[in-house]
Amino acid sequence: RLTFLPLVAGCTSVLLKKFSAQAWIDAVERSQVSFTIPVSSHLHDLVEYIERESSCGGSLRTLVSSSAGISFDTKKRLMSLKNIKFHEMYGASEVATISNLRPDRIDKIKSVGQPLDGVQVQIWDENDKVLGINKVGEICAKSALASPGYLNRPDLTGEFFQRGYFKTGDLGYLDEEGFLYFAGRQKDIIISGGVNVYPSDIEPVLNEHPEVRSCCAIGLKDVYFGEIVVVVVETAFSDKRSVEKELRSLARQHLAKNQRPLRYFFREQMPSLPSGKLDKSSLLSDLQGIDLSAGSMLMKLRG
Repeated sequence: RLTFLPLVAGCTSVLLKKFSAQAWIDAVERSQVSFTIPVSSHLHDLVEYIERESSCGGSLRTLVSSSAGISFDTKKRLMSLKNIKFHEMYGASEVATISNLRPDRIDKIKSVGQPLDGVQVQIWDENDKVLGINKVGEICAKSALASPGYLNRPDLTGEFFQRGYFKTGDLGYLDEEGFLYFAGRQKDIIISGGVNVYPSDIEPVLNEHPEVRSCCAIGLKDVYFGEIVVVVVETAFSDKRSVEKELRSLARQHLAKNQRPLRYFFREQMPSLPSGKLDKSSLLSDLQGIDLSAGSMLMKLRG
């Protein structure tokens, strides 16, 4: 849809056969691109180029991230740009864009913005009851742009479209000003020792490390705890041991004991889907069957 939207609006759509930061910058400068919505994972590679005043030929005015979350560091740098307005948007294919974090609300950088005009957002508990302010539950949205349902799947339509709202399957909460905060996918919750652990609380802390390009917190099954927290880290830095030591220090400083990862696994590049989103199922498949002996090791590492 991002390919055809500019054409519908009477604009020119510029396509790259293969992404690289330099090829992206060259295309923006050559074609004088003014508006673009990069895959969020690409923004980590692009931010240094975009920050240079000479980059983008001065044409780029609006930059939008919407496919997945980005690190707070990258987000802050993009929101601090003087000549380019950066927006983070949250939505789903079934209801289009739900919320927008405007560039003038850097004070709400941890949120995904406020609902758009004409969009209503509620947070529901497991019994589909509306929750109050700052209570984590399922993000549900009502929009005039919502799909009428799933083609030839009345079962799924009835499950996910209720009372005029679409149940996104995402977890989050609304604050006092109506800003929406994303807490992760329902299926991504890690239940360790009976306590809910949210990857969205862990990953921003570890992403602050200068050698970490991205990371993914995952729950692996464990007989003793039910699930234990592990993290896959993308880094090109050769000394993985020193990075792991520093990450454990960050975790001890900023995370509760039940949030601290038991193990760290390193990759030079994360697997991704054609959309650019992280292929978490591939990571889970690679980690299945690993014996972590969590009962004794976890208590030792968290102590």
